[in-house]
Amino acid sequence: MKPIISIVYSEMHVLQTLDKIFIEAGFITYPYYSPDEALNWAPIRKPDLYLINYKNIHMNGVEFYKKLNEMADDYVLNLRAVFISSKEETKQECLDVGGLDFIDVPFEPDNVIKRISKILK
Repeated sequence: MKPIISIVYSEMHVLQTLDKIFIEAGFITYPYYSPDEALNWAPIRKPDLYLINYKNIHMNGVEFYKKLNEMADDYVLNLRAVFISSKEETKQECLDVGGLDFIDVPFEPDNVIKRISKILK
């Protein structure tokens, strides 16, 4: 079975790029421009991993991940997450909240696939 990744990124061009990269690498993706939409679908789609932009509209990535954790009390959710950001100063906060990795922007597509694949093994 192909791994499923939910991508939560509020910059459409980057969201589309990440979606394309993962589909071409053989993943199933659920791209979300809105963190609220991703939260609404979380209990239904139950992805293997979340790739979360730290700086999303209306809700930063850490806030989003905390809301996912709150939902885990009511639903069985796999809460593996990787954060992505252009701001190095957010790295420790993302890792402290439970992120398994932190990917810097700009990113190399092959590096992103390699790192995500390693986490999903």
